Amino acid sequence: MIRSELIRITPGDGQYFFGYYDKWQFDPTDRYVLGMKSRFMDRPPAPGDAIEIGMIDRDQDHCWAGLGSTTAWCWQQGCMLQWLPSSEGEVIYNVRGDGGYESVVRDVVNGESRRIGRAIYTVHPNGREAIGLDFARVGHLRAGYGYVGIDDLNEHVDAPDDSGLWRINLEGGDSELIVTIAQLAALNPPPADTTGRHWFNHILYNTDGSRLIFLHRWETKPHGWLGRMYTCKPDGSELHRVCDATDRGSFNPSHFWWRDAKTTIVWGVMPGTMNDGAYLLVEDQTGEVVELDRAQLHCDGHMSYRPDGSEWILSDTYPDKQNRRTLFLYHADDNRRIDLAQLGAGNLYGIGRTSECRCDLHPRWSRDDAHVCIDSVHEGCRAMYLLDVSAY
Repeated sequence: MIRSELIRITPGDGQYFFGYYDKWQFDPTDRYVLGMKSRFMDRPPAPGDAIEIGMIDRDQDHCWAGLGSTTAWCWQQGCMLQWLPSSEGEVIYNVRGDGGYESVVRDVVNGESRRIGRAIYTVHPNGREAIGLDFARVGHLRAGYGYVGIDDLNEHVDAPDDSGLWRINLEGGDSELIVTIAQLAALNPPPADTTGRHWFNHILYNTDGSRLIFLHRWETKPHGWLGRMYTCKPDGSELHRVCDATDRGSFNPSHFWWRDAKTTIVWGVMPGTMNDGAYLLVEDQTGEVVELDRAQLHCDGHMSYRPDGSEWILSDTYPDKQNRRTLFLYHADDNRRIDLAQLGAGNLYGIGRTSECRCDLHPRWSRDDAHVCIDSVHEGCRAMYLLDVSAY
């Protein structure tokens, strides 16, 4: 089922994708669409595997223009490629340097670039600073979300005090460690008989850049993980524990998005219940939680609010019993869901949603919120597709 016309915008000479749903893929004019190109699609990247970075020109028959390459990437989130906020023509992405993972800011017009001494995860709305983390550690503990090629120096340390969230000055290049893994592992420690190594993942500034949200996760025995969700100010102060999977009255968080500067939408279990997961609206620092439409929003997905500030939510699902993923819009004001497409997931999911090589749809808005771009393998290769949603 495809409700809107699905336009493939990438050529057939490689495996194209963008990755995560929480970054600007479209330039400010919506003419250029960023992407990455790989030679293969069905195995994890090895240290020597480079991907090409480039952009699609929508005004020139979707022509692909290469911008560079990197060996710091993964299938879920690529190399954190995105348009730099507040800039008309600069992009930022991660690379592997001699001493560790770094990032590059590149001007797509004149080709000039500059190096930043640390890899970035999320960029402040002002475009002048970012937050980074330890991609070597994430790559070791959560395959598919970190990078390979640089050893995790704390591989055998449960909670290192020299790893965590780094605040990065994108103009001067300096950085500082603002929250450590050791700090949060010691704060309300998880049960000692069930925990292993800790790591941070999934960081996102709120809409005005005044706070950020992230996940603190740790290994559980004999396998798996649990997690907590925190918010804090950009300097690491005013830490607030949103939820804790070890608390009976809290929820185990998954994907999230800032609806505004104070409210996030999160996939998790409603506190105090034994229900399955649901879409929850969580107010920062107050603990107020509201469950959305459980009947229609009953599967974890990669959700985001329409850029125009309306109550339209864009999201997707993991594969159903027929191995199909659904792309949909949901209007929170009148509980209206519109399924836009159901697309085959191919054979990349392996044992399920945790397969490192899977290709999630990861739907992403254009700047004018008239189009949505997705990654998909329903035609047998990784490719990027565009849908017109201006009618909704």
